[in-house]
Amino acid sequence: MENKEQDDKFFVVDGAKCMCDKGTIPATLKVTSHTKTIFNSADSDKWAATEEDVQFKEGATCFGSCAIKNNNPCSFVPVGKWLKPYEKVKILEKSAIIETSLLMCSVGGKITVKNHGQTAEIGNSHVQKADARVMNVLNPFMDFEEFQADFDENQYYN
Repeated sequence: MENKEQDDKFFVVDGAKCMCDKGTIPATLKVTSHTKTIFNSADSDKWAATEEDVQFKEGATCFGSCAIKNNNPCSFVPVGKWLKPYEKVKILEKSAIIETSLLMCSVGGKITVKNHGQTAEIGNSHVQKADARVMNVLNPFMDFEEFQADFDENQYYN
């Protein structure tokens, strides 16, 4: 059975911000399962996260104070792999995780993705597909048709 509600979600990458429902601060996901597949941009080293990426750059105390431990420091220990991965995309035979995936902590917390880690960039295809009439209404100080004709992706976004 296919889960169509997963289809429009962002893939999670190295550097994604995650939060434990029992913690006080977000933690930064660290991709350690591979160094092969990059999502978003080859220039920014955004390794795609898989269901096996359960480490955070801040270490075991990554989520600050833990409500279950009477607000003592977090002692994060994952319970297995990420739940609800995106089964349609495999990275070295491991499922990719998306912004709705979940990770459980053995102490009792539930970790969710707060920011997938990808960055939006305007590319040549976006500029060329934009409706120049609408863009001229939104920004009357610019001739968007002229901009489309002169646009060189590398000239404006390095």
